Amino acid sequence: MSAEPHALAVKRLGRSLARTHPGIHRDVLAHWLGVLDAFVELGVIDAEDVADWTARFERAAQALEPVSAEVQARAVELLERELQSAARAAERAHRLRARESFMVKLQALLETGSIAWSDRSAWVEKLDAVVPDTAPRRAGPPYDGAELRAVIVGPERRLGGLRISSAEVYDDCVIVRWHLVVDADEHRRGRVAAPDHVSDLTRAYGPRSLEDDAGTAYALGPGEMWAMPSVLHLDQRRPVLPGASAFTPGPPETATRLLVACAAGEVQLSLEGAAN
Repeated sequence: MSAEPHALAVKRLGRSLARTHPGIHRDVLAHWLGVLDAFVELGVIDAEDVADWTARFERAAQALEPVSAEVQARAVELLERELQSAARAAERAHRLRARESFMVKLQALLETGSIAWSDRSAWVEKLDAVVPDTAPRRAGPPYDGAELRAVIVGPERRLGGLRISSAEVYDDCVIVRWHLVVDADEHRRGRVAAPDHVSDLTRAYGPRSLEDDAGTAYALGPGEMWAMPSVLHLDQRRPVLPGASAFTPGPPETATRLLVACAAGEVQLSLEGAAN
């Protein structure tokens, strides 16, 4: 048995095991167990491995029994000790490590049912009181998109494979929805994951700017353009990718048209008579 193929097979089985949860549909479980037979035929695992992995999958798929009150009490005691340990940490680096350790253990206890999910916030508040969370937080989107004012349907024509499907006009943003179909991508085999492919296609072909006839300065912030990687596969000869781009702010009442620009040209959308 070759060491490298065996290691790759084990990694593949490990990923499937991580996605096996209590109550998983038996057909899905049978599909993953069927992978074992394929690996046996290839000679990368043996009968002992099959028995071991079959038992692991079966255990992971079993319905969970309620955790006893005794175990729940011990879990609470464990977290209380962790909080005390974090409070005694003198140096900042030690306090941060204590915080990380607490959160890892809390998550494990939540996932095993030893601590109720409804109690998570209370435990995090206790931790914050002892070791405040000073890590930088990712800012949320600069818009709410709560008040939809109009929906504008885009033209059927494509620019470099990009069609502007529609524009949703909100009080504080404009969400431009698009659909991309491009010719064979000569670089696709150099990528190892679909998300990399999605990112490249989105940046290369997606909408880049938005203007209106009222002179509004629209911004497309980082992370405000997204796509659906689940529909894209690296072996597609003609990549097809739907996505959306959010521009801020929303257009003023005086604006009568929008102009969406991409690498291959511009698309004009009329705000007059748009569907509400």
